[in-house]
Amino acid sequence: MKQSVQKSVVTTLLINIICVTLLTSCGNPNGDIGKDSGVDESTEAFSLAVLSGPEYEGRGAHTEGNRLAAELLAERLEFFGLEPLNGRTGYLMPFEQKVRIPGETVLKAVFSDGSFIELEYGKDYMFSGSSAMIDETVPVAKDLESLTASSILFLDRFKDEPPPYGTFATLAYISDDLYFSSLGVVNYGDSAGYPRVIILRPAYNMISEAVELELKYTFEDANVTLNSAVGVLPGNDRTKAVLLSAHFDGMGDQIGNRLPGALDNASGVIVLDMAMQRIAGTEMPYDVIIAFTNSEECGFTGAVELSGRLYGRYEEIYNINVDCVGLPGVPFSMYGSEGISTELRAQMGGYLSRYGFACDYDDYIAGDHVVFESLDIPSVVLANTDRHTYHTALDVPENVDENILEKIAGMIVDFILENPDIHATLGCCDDHDHDDDIGVNPEEMPSLAYNEALLQNDTLYMGSSKWITYDDAVKYHPGIPLPQTFRGCTIQACIVMLTVPVNAEPDQLIELPSSASDIQKIIALYSDGGTAYRIVFCTLPVVDSIMRTDVAGGYLMTDTGSATFSGVGLRRGNYSLEAYDGDSAFEFEIEPGITVDMLRSGTSKVTEENAPAMLVDPELTGLFEELQMFIQS
Repeated sequence: MKQSVQKSVVTTLLINIICVTLLTSCGNPNGDIGKDSGVDESTEAFSLAVLSGPEYEGRGAHTEGNRLAAELLAERLEFFGLEPLNGRTGYLMPFEQKVRIPGETVLKAVFSDGSFIELEYGKDYMFSGSSAMIDETVPVAKDLESLTASSILFLDRFKDEPPPYGTFATLAYISDDLYFSSLGVVNYGDSAGYPRVIILRPAYNMISEAVELELKYTFEDANVTLNSAVGVLPGNDRTKAVLLSAHFDGMGDQIGNRLPGALDNASGVIVLDMAMQRIAGTEMPYDVIIAFTNSEECGFTGAVELSGRLYGRYEEIYNINVDCVGLPGVPFSMYGSEGISTELRAQMGGYLSRYGFACDYDDYIAGDHVVFESLDIPSVVLANTDRHTYHTALDVPENVDENILEKIAGMIVDFILENPDIHATLGCCDDHDHDDDIGVNPEEMPSLAYNEALLQNDTLYMGSSKWITYDDAVKYHPGIPLPQTFRGCTIQACIVMLTVPVNAEPDQLIELPSSASDIQKIIALYSDGGTAYRIVFCTLPVVDSIMRTDVAGGYLMTDTGSATFSGVGLRRGNYSLEAYDGDSAFEFEIEPGITVDMLRSGTSKVTEENAPAMLVDPELTGLFEELQMFIQS
């Protein structure tokens, strides 16, 4: 997903993961290390032309070609001798993605004499910007005065302001270009709106006198398993690393339209592969992570998933993201207003100049790096884009200069090797911990036992609000009835939050009563190895960003402002029980040597259809009754 933003800060993703960091190394300025640049026969099966070829179908999230590309990249990581990430047995990193499978599309312009012209999808027009299907004939409004809620209005995409929502059935934007969107669904809560129609100007000139348009746009939604491909070249200092990332997914071929995705972003993948060839088999001073991320075009899903897997693995980290490179004469985006990455971008800008590249310090490109930067990881994107190329059928290998790709790969290796102490200048996470957002300095947080609390400087610290092992939970609360739910699953960690007396005095250590009746909330994480579950039992009203809709037998939980079903809940008086399920997105360490899975937001398998049965399931309702009895005992 590309977005050029002039003089603005990209909105970072809200991800509940803690900051991770990596470090760089020193060495040969020529970058002529590792294996010879000539690779054996595998090179013939891997090139910009191959990755952009028809076999890989534009690598869209909805295509079989995406799966084949992920497997090919995993083979490249293995060929160059990298290790799987975090002790995994393979290089593929699976996650779930919602995709849209296109069906029938029709745009037929009917004239007053009964004649008609049918336009060709992807050549003359396309549908864009909505999850709503349409199959109807709508009258054409010639102006705002004749516009009705059932008609369509032609607008110049870059000149005309649209009328208020609800005063039309759909809009037909006149445009000079057709830009395809990914068929991976970015927002699981994508609510039904109106399907906008984008019409090329020559086609509009042919149908501008039409009195009605026959429109048809159908699709099916499906959940698929996608994979990123990630490997690590181990370094001498395994507490530090550099994350080299490039997304390999593209728009994907759509309804007879070939979208090769050479610039966006087969080019970045080739650069990382070239860099990997240079450093493979060498001894690096710290870990080098090569990450071919997936589903960037669907809202950076692969980068979010990778962030979770990196959680807690390194003390210092920075990110170089390569996304759309190789266009001759086009400057590199190097916008640097974000404090966490300003110094990194300034230093990378110096290297670009040294290698003969120009920089545009007013241009910023959105991509996977915004995910890492949102976790306070200094990040820089190497990108030189042409708005008339990417996301179009014109994004072909012939537009990309592979000599530039070689040059960029060498520059990246030189940058890493020549800057062994770069993290000290970047201040990776030193002053940017997420706790700072709420005025908490982690170094000043008191060390509290599970059943202790301390009011300090108007901040209440509670030892019980931390994830603890299940053994610790039952140590303080023997007989806690959590293991009965979700048979076959293992409880990995718990939070048992205790009630704090209202008369807490500043700087006075309080030992909280650990009886069952003093419990505010119990949260337990389960995993059966594939699916993770989270149970939340509350004795007090819940205040958060979840919207609860009452249904027979309980309530459904959705993210506020969306249609994402996050889980189901039961309520009895002051007590409430909530159950979430989803994919184990990342691991975190609750104690040295004890790591548990955590859920990724937005991946719940709870649906409107299966929720009623879950709400009356005896295993869930039985657990609720046991917990109530336990609390009241």
